[in-house]
Amino acid sequence: MTPEIENVLKETIVEGKNLCQIYSQWVEAGIALGDVERQRIRISEKADENAITLGDVQRSRFLWVRTMSVLTTLIELDPNIPEEIQVQILQPLKKAEERYSRKKSITDTDTDTDTDSEDDDAIPSVG
Repeated sequence: MTPEIENVLKETIVEGKNLCQIYSQWVEAGIALGDVERQRIRISEKADENAITLGDVQRSRFLWVRTMSVLTTLIELDPNIPEEIQVQILQPLKKAEERYSRKKSITDTDTDTDTDSEDDDAIPSVG
């Protein structure tokens, strides 16, 4: 601000304050808003770093499928595991696979359908 403009603002009184004081308050408020905005951006960036991505979910599912595949194979190959124990372990896995298959076929044929349900945690086939 030039000295001439500053003098004009000081001479102009609005509601008991000169315009130079009001201008200074606006500048201070702008600086404070800028500080708050920078803080908001910094917090937002930190939150984004910790956000779970679709890739994270897909990697987790892939790891889970691989783990369950190994478990299923080991159970099926071990002659010392009684059949009733095999059923207790493998039946819930098979049911989850079936729910996943049904859900996948629904979402593949109708992408506009809301797929939120208790089956959202269902898993892909490991076999």
